[in-house]
Amino acid sequence: MEKIKIWDSIWENIEEKDIKGWREMSKLILPTVEKEMGEVKDKYILEAGCGSSLVSLALAKKESKIFLLDNSLPALHLVEVLKKRMKVDAIPICGSILEMPFKKNSFNIVWNAGVLEHFSVIEQEQVIQGMCRTCNSKGKIIVAVPYALAFFYRLGKYFAEKNRSWEYGYERPMRTLKPLFKKNKAIVLRERDVAFEINAEYVMLLPLNTYLKILFKKIIVKGKRLLKYIFRGYLLITTAINP
Repeated sequence: MEKIKIWDSIWENIEEKDIKGWREMSKLILPTVEKEMGEVKDKYILEAGCGSSLVSLALAKKESKIFLLDNSLPALHLVEVLKKRMKVDAIPICGSILEMPFKKNSFNIVWNAGVLEHFSVIEQEQVIQGMCRTCNSKGKIIVAVPYALAFFYRLGKYFAEKNRSWEYGYERPMRTLKPLFKKNKAIVLRERDVAFEINAEYVMLLPLNTYLKILFKKIIVKGKRLLKYIFRGYLLITTAINP
């Protein structure tokens, strides 16, 4: 219930500048998601816990059939606004990812990003089980979560929680999702970290003056080619296939 209140509040109070920020983040994630999904034309795709749904709405432009599940009504209202703005078609559905209201084998691809880390281990098992159940045989299940080895994210999150400015509630970054998929007999194809640029953004949460934070972030991004192997990407993305 607490999670619902937190995210209802976030989506209810979202401003245009916030949408711009989500859009910029989505642009960084979209190429990775597209690469993992492969051909999406005419595919039935479910985003389980869609939030702003910006990545999925971008995929809708490629003639895929998009279904957007979330238990936050303010999030689904935002989806309707963004659908009209982007001139795409998608089907928003109000429901819990712990008890997904779909039949077995309903989708070719089931995915989400930035969702699983807000749940307990037992709930995570339920979510992955539901994602595997609703995905058809040989279909893909793709999950992205904050990576436990993303240095600047972990550091920024620590200071934000310490000064009580962290607004996303319980959030546990993860090192691997392989055991969760193994329990459901899904075959993991790939697991890797991505989105170093988003990791670097968390420098802005450090207790430094604004000038130093901006300068530090520029240095980090400029040295991306080397530093991404040391400080890692913000997201851990795991792609599995149903047997």
